[in-house]
Amino acid sequence: MSVCCICESDQYNREYRIYNGYQLCKCNRCSLVYLDGRINPEEFIADAKEGLHSENKQTEYWSFPEMYHRYLFVFDNFFKERLTRCLRYNKNINTMFDIGAGYGFWMDYCRRQGIEVKGIEISEEAGNYGKEKMYLDIEKTSLEDFNFYSQYALYNLCDVLEHLKNPNRDLRIIHNAMKPESLLFVQVPDVLGFKIPINHNMGLPHHIWQFNFKTLKILLEKNGFYVLKKWHGIQGVIGCYERNEVNIFLKSKWLFAKTFNLGNRLMVLCKAVT
Repeated sequence: MSVCCICESDQYNREYRIYNGYQLCKCNRCSLVYLDGRINPEEFIADAKEGLHSENKQTEYWSFPEMYHRYLFVFDNFFKERLTRCLRYNKNINTMFDIGAGYGFWMDYCRRQGIEVKGIEISEEAGNYGKEKMYLDIEKTSLEDFNFYSQYALYNLCDVLEHLKNPNRDLRIIHNAMKPESLLFVQVPDVLGFKIPINHNMGLPHHIWQFNFKTLKILLEKNGFYVLKKWHGIQGVIGCYERNEVNIFLKSKWLFAKTFNLGNRLMVLCKAVT
C-alpha cells in the first residue's frame, strides 16, 4: 500500500474505496486519502499534465486557449478574486512566480495588472504556447530542477500539489525560495464527502492526493507554512457555460457552496514561517 505523505508511514493505512477501478487508501492517523501505491506512480507522473492538457471530457479540464479567449470574462473574474485576496495580506505584490503555469493564463492576468511574472511548466505544449503566443517567461522544467535566482512577492501553486509524487520536498523548495513577506497561494480539488457540484470527478490516476482543508493544512504546517485564510470555490464553471447551463438558480447554488465552504475547489493563502 501507499505511504501517507503527511505521516510518512504506512502504519496507519487502510483501504478506503475503489473509484473508477482505482484503489484509494486512507490514513487513519491524519485522514489523508490517496492513490494506492501498488499502482506505480512512475507510469503516469511524467504525463500527468499532458493528460490534463488534452480534450478529456471525463476530467472536465477547461483551461485551454480556445476556452480562455471565449470565456475571458470568467477567467478574469476568478483571477481578480484571487489577486484581491492576496493583496489584502501584502499590498506590495509586484512579482509573481507560477508553479505549473500551464498555458500562462494566470501569468497573463497578473502581467496586465503591472506585476512582473515568471513561471515553470512541465508540459511542452502548454509552456510553448505561453512563451510563443502570449510572450510570457515560462521555463520548461520541474520545481525540483529549477534554480531560484530571485525571490518573489507571490508564489502560485494551483492544481499542482495533488499531482506531486513528493509534496514535502517540493513545498520545502518553495519555502526556501520565499522571503519573509512572500505569500503562497495554493489551490487543490476538494471532492471528498458532500461537495458542490456533487459527484465531481476525482481525477484518477493523475491526482495522487485527495486533500480537504484539514489534511492540506497539516501538510503545509509540516513544511513550515502558516495558513492565513481559506476559501472554497467551484470547479467546472467553464463547462457549465459551454453547456449553456448557467442560470440564476445555478449561480445561487455556487454562492451557497462558497459561503458555507461546500465548494469542491479549495484555496488557501499562507506564509513561510522563518
